[in-house]
Amino acid sequence: DDGFKSKASGAQPVGAVSDETSSSRSSADDVIILDVGGMSCGSCASSVKKILESQPQVTFASVNLATETAIVRVLCQAEVSQVWHIVKRDLGEALARHLTSCGFKSSVREQGCANGGHTLPVPIRKREERKAHLKELGRRLVVACALTAVCLVGHTSHLLGKWAPSWICLFHSTGFQMSLSLAALVGPGQKLLIDGWKSLWRGSPNMNTLVGLGAISSFTVSAIAALFPTMVMKGFY
Repeated sequence: DDGFKSKASGAQPVGAVSDETSSSRSSADDVIILDVGGMSCGSCASSVKKILESQPQVTFASVNLATETAIVRVLCQAEVSQVWHIVKRDLGEALARHLTSCGFKSSVREQGCANGGHTLPVPIRKREERKAHLKELGRRLVVACALTAVCLVGHTSHLLGKWAPSWICLFHSTGFQMSLSLAALVGPGQKLLIDGWKSLWRGSPNMNTLVGLGAISSFTVSAIAALFPTMVMKGFY
């Protein structure tokens, strides 16, 4: 009897094992992973976290700016446990749509995406998207550097003084400098300005909003100074 009791005392109740298994399964099933785009700084990641945690069924959200992902823990309703995977999918899609409407294009994390009949793993797909984005940024950077170089050529008239050729003085004229600034704003800076304005309109300003407001304010003051020199101090471009 003693031997039987000692063996029995070391065994866990069946209900406890079942509860433990159910708890571990529930903790895994209550997590939704979202791919979140449009984040450019820590403030964006903080905004995404606040947006997600403001939803009634979300208990916790963790946002990673580097990997552009959000891990969301949601409430599992016992009465729909049999169809929880369907409810969870719908909830994830609803959260993704809400984030997209707030300016952060999002989608529920999937295993991969189709590419010529094959499935691309998510990390590879995100890497390809980042490469394409970096190429676009590189092209805009080249244009911006070219405009800056032309501007610097005009400023060399200060260094050369009376030895500066006449064509350099033309590059340093107020009208030409204003044209260069306008070209920089509507050219390589266009997407930054649009993104910053949209973020401000939605009530979640980001770094692009800050840079855009500074650039537009500076250009506006300088344009007024150039067009109405008697009103304010001389404008510089």
